[in-house]
Amino acid sequence: MPYRKPPFCGTRWRRLNIFWSKTRGRIPISWCDIQSPINAIGGLVEITEFFVALYEQPDRAKEILSVLADEIIRFTKIQTGLIGAALARPGHGFASARVGKGVGLSTDNLVMISPRMYLEFCAADTARIGREFGGVAIHSCGNWGRWLSAVKQIPGLIMVDGAFSYKTDPNPCVCEEFRDALTGTGIILQARIVGEPQVVLAHVKRLWRPGMKLIVVTHVQEPEAQHRLYNAIHELCQ
Repeated sequence: MPYRKPPFCGTRWRRLNIFWSKTRGRIPISWCDIQSPINAIGGLVEITEFFVALYEQPDRAKEILSVLADEIIRFTKIQTGLIGAALARPGHGFASARVGKGVGLSTDNLVMISPRMYLEFCAADTARIGREFGGVAIHSCGNWGRWLSAVKQIPGLIMVDGAFSYKTDPNPCVCEEFRDALTGTGIILQARIVGEPQVVLAHVKRLWRPGMKLIVVTHVQEPEAQHRLYNAIHELCQ
């Protein structure tokens, strides 16, 4: 069936076309902030009613999430065709590059269901989306360490993203939970840590150990201070 562009996609297409026409692919472009099915469903129905359906109509809920996964794959492939060789992956919110791989999925609603329910209702579709793009990266706001053991079971998981300071998120992740769960697995942790340099370094000390694949995202207003922090993080993670 030929793709029919829905009205809400118009802004995305226009922005891609404008940016591409101005840069001609010289500057990398990522996909939009791609939402996982459990997030996307909230834009279609009242999310509390859908959570009830997970209990009362589980088969119907799985069918709906599977259809959304199909559309996410199709929409993302269309973006890929429009962006072409300028595509930076895994995409929005993640450290990305043209030589990157996988697709990033915002999955904030995972904290609204139990880890067991995440595995039952979300893991298979997430893995299926990842297979289409060479792997999957998972983001959630908030403290989602309790769900990490479930997320780690997704085949093709290449990266997870979390906030680790109070200036980044009012309910940040616990460093040791992610460090202990991910060290030696080959799964990359992207740790967003906004704050003063000493705060950032204190969190990095808690996160880092040999065998950990760690990307630290910081934000310091003063460029020279940001550069010093960059060097200090590299010295620490030896």
